[in-house]
Amino acid sequence: MGIVPVSALNDPQRMQQFVQRQLAALAGVQQRLLASANERDRVAGLVLQAVLLPREDVSQAYEAVGQTEQRMVPIAQQLVAMAQSTSDPTVYAQAVKLCASFDQQPSPPECGAISLTQWSRLDPGNMKPWLWALNRAQRQKDEAGATEALYQASKASYEKSYIG
Repeated sequence: MGIVPVSALNDPQRMQQFVQRQLAALAGVQQRLLASANERDRVAGLVLQAVLLPREDVSQAYEAVGQTEQRMVPIAQQLVAMAQSTSDPTVYAQAVKLCASFDQQPSPPECGAISLTQWSRLDPGNMKPWLWALNRAQRQKDEAGATEALYQASKASYEKSYIG
């Protein structure tokens, strides 16, 4: 992908060209991931697609959050479909994260099929789904839900988010 010379930092046109080359390289990686037979690779391709939403130029990289979320809906739908048939907690955790990322608009209806309980079934020793459940229960002022989530988290043997 190359190194950006210091002299290019003050040249918007050269910086734009550099960023465009970076995006083109990442788009190639994304296409290879999406075409992979490996489920985790395809999930990584979808996540990369969410990050690399089509933009006509670099200045659009900071477009309105609501518009970005609207463009993420089909990606979330694909990821949820994968999660519903997986036994891989990494795949499932990615769907949880993407469905939780909708701030400016409701998440796609398909996200209703994703549950923290299922994530905990796929990875029973992991406390992370229970910590997410605890956070959700606290936001909803659900004392019984928070108590149950905290209890389940205390029984877990490790914490692995799979999602950074």
